[in-house]
Amino acid sequence: ASDTLGSAERNAIDDELDALTSEIDDIVDETTFSGISLLSGKQLTIQTGAETTDTLFVTVTSADHDSAQLGIIDASIDVSSAANASIALSRINSALTTVKTSIASIGSTQARLSVKESSLSNAIINTEASRSRIADADFAKEQLESLKLQIMQQTATAALAQANSAPQIVLSLFG
Repeated sequence: ASDTLGSAERNAIDDELDALTSEIDDIVDETTFSGISLLSGKQLTIQTGAETTDTLFVTVTSADHDSAQLGIIDASIDVSSAANASIALSRINSALTTVKTSIASIGSTQARLSVKESSLSNAIINTEASRSRIADADFAKEQLESLKLQIMQQTATAALAQANSAPQIVLSLFG
């Protein structure tokens, strides 16, 4: 923001500022997840559990982050004088701060989701282990129990056969 620059230098600076403004628009357009713009200013609802009430609400900001909303469209950036260049620089710095703050907010939300994911993964593992303990039989124990019951049944059958043969032997002695 100096009055010592000529028109060629100011035009070069203006072109560079236009490129930076376009870059901000590109960053805003490319900051997406599953096709949803994260810098659109809309609230996102993310289900984070088994129940529909297990949700996380995420709002990055209350406004869109494109160059028009940030107040740095090409027409508002004028570097024809030192005073105008200073104003343009202030607007661009403010816009960059807004975008950086929003991206930091997305990062903290991502960290929250990572913690939630870890917690849910542990819950899934623990639930599966509990289900397994309840539903899965100890096959060796069950096989031993089955063998024990078979032996008891065979013993009872043999005892009954012995009990039925004793009267037959006594009758054969008399007959």
